[in-house]
Amino acid sequence: NNGIENLDYDVNLAPLVYEEFEGAFPPAGWTVVTNSGCGWESSDTTGRDNYTGGAGFAADADSDYCGTGMNTELWSPSFDLSSASTAMLAFDSDFNDYLNSDDGYVDVSTDGGATWTNVFHYNKADYRGPRTENVDLSPFAGQANVIVRFHYVAPGYDWWWQVDNVGVYAPAAWLSWLPDNGTV
Repeated sequence: NNGIENLDYDVNLAPLVYEEFEGAFPPAGWTVVTNSGCGWESSDTTGRDNYTGGAGFAADADSDYCGTGMNTELWSPSFDLSSASTAMLAFDSDFNDYLNSDDGYVDVSTDGGATWTNVFHYNKADYRGPRTENVDLSPFAGQANVIVRFHYVAPGYDWWWQVDNVGVYAPAAWLSWLPDNGTV
């Protein structure tokens, strides 16, 4: 042995926030804001199958179920990125847009929801599931009070936006201290 040992590690990061939307809706710590029409519901309530690629139920902003246009927001619990240098949001999704008139926004707040920054947008087109979206939240690293919202705007009686398996991930600080290669 020449004193060099290659080490391989699998690191599973525990999410800061993770929700599968299987129980009571909205889940503990989550908030639904209904600006007009109906609000986000569980797909268990709307009777809609989960088309996101996730199992079981999904969060469902469903103007077809509502029977009218809607403008609704689903807010995550607040989470802490103050010690993170990078972060990622991942979620399963199905955005079914009738007549290309709906919008789905993912926004981030660092001040308790007083102001929002858009980080992702489904813009008046179908983005059908199953699909997984990954959104870089690194611009919000260092912030202690971060909230993600899913904001669905359907001006008329259209279809839906479903989200499931919502996770926010930030690597442990020690991961950034380790070299990519070298000898010890």
